[in-house]
Amino acid sequence: MEPRALKGEVKIHLFSGEAPWIDQVEILFLKLQNEPVAHAISSLSLRGSQLTAKFETFKDRTTAEKWIGAEVFISDEHLQTKPGENLYLREILGFKVLADEIEIGIVVEFSSNGPQDLIVVESREKKKILIPLVKEFIVNIDNKLKIVTMDLPPGLLEVNL
Repeated sequence: MEPRALKGEVKIHLFSGEAPWIDQVEILFLKLQNEPVAHAISSLSLRGSQLTAKFETFKDRTTAEKWIGAEVFISDEHLQTKPGENLYLREILGFKVLADEIEIGIVVEFSSNGPQDLIVVESREKKKILIPLVKEFIVNIDNKLKIVTMDLPPGLLEVNL
């Protein structure tokens, strides 16, 4: 996050490149070092992969400059996908991963290899397994049972062990 103008507006780069929640949020959370701090929004607009925000408490550029480099978060309630939408990764954190009806482990974190997201699955033996999260591998995601069923190519699991 960085200042944009004299009246306290700021620029926020979106890593996802999109903000389908933009019309729903009234508060953004800013974090520099400690816990995130809630800031009410006066205005919010999107151009490309950049947001321009004006917070009610930012009256001038000097105030905005105090928040240079802050991480920006939205409330989890805005990160719920609907059928047919792309999945928010955090939605499957803690889910079991099954392949060929065998439990591989639990989704404990996420990574990326550039072209695709990876789920980091921790096995019962506490080994971390990286699995590309691509639609071709996903058979089903059961939100009620918290299970991701996958059809993985031969050798993918063995490469991780």
